[in-house]
Amino acid sequence: AEIPGFATAAPYFKQRGLHLAGVVRRMAGDLVGAAELQKQALEALPDSPIHAFQRARVHAELARLALERAEHEQALALLDGPPAQTMLSDPIAPESADWLLTRGRALLALGRREQALATVLRAAAFWRDFAPQSRSAGEAAFWLGRSYAELGRASDAKRAYARAVEILAHSPLPSDAGLRQRARRALLAQP
Repeated sequence: AEIPGFATAAPYFKQRGLHLAGVVRRMAGDLVGAAELQKQALEALPDSPIHAFQRARVHAELARLALERAEHEQALALLDGPPAQTMLSDPIAPESADWLLTRGRALLALGRREQALATVLRAAAFWRDFAPQSRSAGEAAFWLGRSYAELGRASDAKRAYARAVEILAHSPLPSDAGLRQRARRALLAQP
């Protein structure tokens, strides 16, 4: 017997599995495998309005991967394309905050410091309110510190880096241990 609605939902479940597997690969350091899984996730979804949010989520992950490869323009293009409006239409979702953080990182890498700070501030504020001790809050605090440091705001940078070190100390992820070390070094380097 056919399950009602399954034919419509099946692409979502396939895409979601591929997307999450790609996120895990990225966090394990396999950027090539992660990118391949994200591309498969995009291919698994029909190009329809019903799947716009899922497509935007994959675009955001592809942008993170582009940042890891220092392809900053490509990352920003992925974030500023059609999926952008989908992410910005729901400002309270964790995915939207992650999207904002990734966009802020791309802007910072491209030297657009003021825009980066404004964008990262929105992401950090979301995580501070939604899940203040989560690894995402720690990551947002690190990039907030980085944004402040780039603008010469040393005392703000110190506070953000200290928060990142404190939060990321509790994360079991190896990638977060590296980010925590970077935050600690940056904290000590501030005047």
